[in-house]
Amino acid sequence: MANEGVTASHCEITTENSLIHLIKRHQKLIKLSELLDDICSKLIFFNLSSSTVIITFFAIAAKVARGPVDMINNFGAVVALLIPLFNFCYFSQLLRQSSGGVADSAYNSIWYKGDKKYKKLLWFVIRRSQKPCSLTSMKYNPISLSTFSAVLSTTWSYFSLASSLYDDTN
Repeated sequence: MANEGVTASHCEITTENSLIHLIKRHQKLIKLSELLDDICSKLIFFNLSSSTVIITFFAIAAKVARGPVDMINNFGAVVALLIPLFNFCYFSQLLRQSSGGVADSAYNSIWYKGDKKYKKLLWFVIRRSQKPCSLTSMKYNPISLSTFSAVLSTTWSYFSLASSLYDDTN
């Protein structure tokens, strides 16, 4: 019986130490995501704001192209502009989902069997994880796949307007 008490105590200490280690790693990851956001925030804003107009121009140029080579070149430019934009949105979405999943993982652990200090540490992890990390546009708007969808929708609207104006003049 005395042996079991030592084992349980040792297990609690090991679990607590591993939780503290995970918390420190989580804090480092949060700092890295904030640093990445600081670096990319203005770049993302520029890409989002300029891509719509530039893609619209290339799409119009593809529509009015006089030959298949010009059409393919302009269509290729549209795709080349969409790929980096999609990458920003996709990986920001993954970052957001992963950091949001930390709270679920902490809650789904066997927290109710831990001591008061362990529960308090988990509470801090859950509390911090309720605000998921994300890349933003100028520190304002979180970027996700819905942002990519909004850019495509806006681009299509501009393209439809410009296309109808071009068709009316011809």
